Amino acid sequence: MADAGEAYQESDYITDFTLPSRRFVSAYLKNCQFEIIYDLGGIGVSRHRLTVNSLGGKWVAGDDRVVRPMMP
Repeated sequence: MADAGEAYQESDYITDFTLPSRRFVSAYLKNCQFEIIYDLGGIGVSRHRLTVNSLGGKWVAGDDRVVRPMMP
């Protein structure tokens, strides 16, 4: 995953195989849940929200949902 603002593979036309297909946008803690926002390249660029929950002292993966499709 690329850092926020850095280059990543936005399209399905790959020109640089060293670029990751995802780019970090932001993250924050809300109650006992981390929300991580990232962009996913490919045929259609989309923004995703990944949630990770704290349950019984362990972190458990939650949903990974499309927040919105994006036009390149």
